[in-house]
Formats: sequence, C-alpha cells, structure tokens
Amino acid sequence: MSSEKRTVRPFRTDARLDGLFAGAILSFGREQCLSGASVSIREDFERCTVALHLAPQDCFADFVQRLREGVIGTGLRLADTCLVVAARSGYLKSSEVVYCHSLDDPSALARVPRLDESGTGERREVFRAATHGVTVDCYLALARTLPSDQRVPLVPWRIGTWLSHARFRVRCWEDAELFRPQPLDQEKRTELGLPEGTVTFAEFDGDVADAEADSADVCTFWVDEELLQTIDAQARSGTAEVLQRWLFAEFVAAVLHRYGVAALGTSAPQERMDDIRDSLFGRIVLLLAGRGADDEQLDALLNTCVNSPAEVIAVAQDRLRLRRAAVASLKGEA
Repeated sequence: MSSEKRTVRPFRTDARLDGLFAGAILSFGREQCLSGASVSIREDFERCTVALHLAPQDCFADFVQRLREGVIGTGLRLADTCLVVAARSGYLKSSEVVYCHSLDDPSALARVPRLDESGTGERREVFRAATHGVTVDCYLALARTLPSDQRVPLVPWRIGTWLSHARFRVRCWEDAELFRPQPLDQEKRTELGLPEGTVTFAEFDGDVADAEADSADVCTFWVDEELLQTIDAQARSGTAEVLQRWLFAEFVAAVLHRYGVAALGTSAPQERMDDIRDSLFGRIVLLLAGRGADDEQLDALLNTCVNSPAEVIAVAQDRLRLRRAAVASLKGEA
C-alpha cells in the first residue's frame, strides 16, 4: 500500500493470515473472479455491479474469527488494522480506495461490500473505462504508523503495510480483442505509400459488417511507431491518457467511415443488428449503444450510422469521455 521506495524490514505474520482471502470472490455483473485469477466481461462494463464476497455465508463467522486471531497473533491490536480494497485502471491512469473498514470491531465487517458506488451513489470513476478493465486488490493492512514506543522487532509498524493480500483482474471484452494498434514504422509507411507526417492509418481487408470474419483480419490500425513508444514511456501522464482515448476514437471513426462507404446510395442499412452483431462494425455499435440497449435502439443507431455517421462519431467521443480527459490534462499542465 505504501508507495515509499525503501528496503522493508523483515517481519512475521500469524499463520492464520496466510491465504486469508483464498475463498474471496469478486462479482462483476454476472461474472465471478476468484482470488489470483482474471475474467473477461462481455456485459456493459460501465453498468456492471461490482461487489467483493469475502467468504461464503456459512464460512463468514470463521473468516472473521481467523482474521481476529491472526491480527492478535501477529502482535498487533485490531484497532491498528483495517481491511482495504483498492481498484486501479491502467487505461484511465487512476487508482481509488473503494472500500475501507477499521477492524476495531470485526463483527461489523460487511460480508459482501459493494465497490462500484461512491458515498453519493454515483459510479466510481475507476470503474468507468468503457473499453478497458480494472485490477482490484484486497488488503488486510496497518491503518496507522505505530509510535516508536509501541514498535516490537519483527512486527510490522508502518501504515499501509499489508498482512494479507488478494488480487482480482477484470478484463473488458473490447479491451481483449477489439482495439490493437500496430506500430507504423518507416518500412510500413513506405509500403503503404503514406507521407512522413501520417499519424494513423486504417488498413481494411474485408467487410467490416461480416460476422464471420476475424476483426483483427478485417482492419489493421496503424499508429506512428514513435508516438506509440512515447505513449508507453509516459503512460501515467494526462497527455498519454488523452492520446489513447483519441486513438480509439479515430479507430471507431475509420470503421464507421468504411461502413458508410459500403452503404453509399442507400438510405437505410442493408442488414439488421442481429445479422452483424459479431462483426467488427457490429461490436462497435454494441459498445456505443451500451449493454442496456434493446433491438429497436440498436437498429436505430445502425440507421444513424448510414444517414449521419458524424453524429455517431460524436457519440463515440462521449462514450470515451474524450472531452473530460482533454480538459483535465490541460488544466493539470497549466
């Protein structure tokens, strides 16, 4: 938990704290993730309820007792410790404590704390990445730094030191498969006949609305190699965050344009949503519409893609929170 870079003194913890969270389960919508594992979410990531099941109902009393005895057996007071759950999004470059409970009264610990809602009832920012996942860490940790006269050799004393830990990784379906930019180096630039200043280029080979085609084969999205390397080197900067969102928006716009070119001369889509749901274009439409959209709403958005693609691109920018990220980045640099 502590971000200080220093050599940590060795200490012992009670054996009852080993694997304390081994039976914990993170529920993310309809999916469940075991401790130390990962899951891919096919639902609307931004609408999924997120909760941590610390232990099964019939085992929770034993879990609390084990926690209580383990802390005391380590040589600490219960009031000096807490259970903390932190979530971080590499894509959003954000980290947030989503649950924290002091263990001065372990009996008041919630068996299934909800993680996605803030105190105001709004969804936490770290769970709002539309196309990327999140990592959730659960810690039993020291809640304060012990005064020097209370420190004992081989017993942890620094705030944030964890006594037991579990990690859960949640990946978004779109993150895993939909958008994979490829480096545009000088050799590829020459092969494609692109000018020196080209930043992005979408290379298509097939129908973006073909549900049988592999999305990665239909479109290769090239991004200037130096730009990709710079984004990776400065991944935690606000500017890098904006550029990542902008690149995905450019990818969406390129696919929408490709579909629009194929639909030229028509006033309505030639397919229904059910026919193209698994295609590259269909998956983008599903992403923009959101998981809660019904068939009528999906077909309406499909129709808008034909008649007003610029409007759909504007929707993509909103879904990706491009404006918010850009303004925050500029204010941070002011």
